[in-house]
Amino acid sequence: MKNLNLILLLLLFYITSCTDVKFETSQPKDGKELDIIPKSMRGVYIADKDYDTLKVYDKSFHLGNNASAFYVVDKILDKSNVVLKPYNDYFVLSLKNNGYWESVLIKQKDNKLITNTFNLITKSMSLTNGSGDSLLNILKEITKVKEIFKKDSTVYYLLINPTNEEFNKIVKKGFFKDTIVFTKIK
Repeated sequence: MKNLNLILLLLLFYITSCTDVKFETSQPKDGKELDIIPKSMRGVYIADKDYDTLKVYDKSFHLGNNASAFYVVDKILDKSNVVLKPYNDYFVLSLKNNGYWESVLIKQKDNKLITNTFNLITKSMSLTNGSGDSLLNILKEITKVKEIFKKDSTVYYLLINPTNEEFNKIVKKGFFKDTIVFTKIK
């Protein structure tokens, strides 16, 4: 489980002001789980921001290198903890952590893997979509949202369980934002 936390830190490392949004199931809920990572995604990549290395194999991936700010992480596709599902023009990587799932959209474009993480800034819960609507309120209009609080009454994370249709709306509304771009070098 500690390794799972590390991969999430690596994938979400620069979104420190965001509240995690966790899912009750891997996403999309009724999507087909892949047993093997598509051949076109396999290879060695380098991150655009911190130059970490991502190695993608047929059933696993390895993230990090000797210069990594975090630990090196290895993950194997495992239906109970690490799930990859195709979704429209993306793949959804869902990682189980403390009983709930965190999902990352991955778009393959040319020689790049573009990761998109759920981005809901909630320090003040007042970030808007430009027209004055709270992103949290927009999310609540799409799906049921359970707020999990810390002892100091601040939001620790949000828990959602969207239907496939609700997940589509969440993606279309732009809640997943580009996080890290990995460029294939081998």
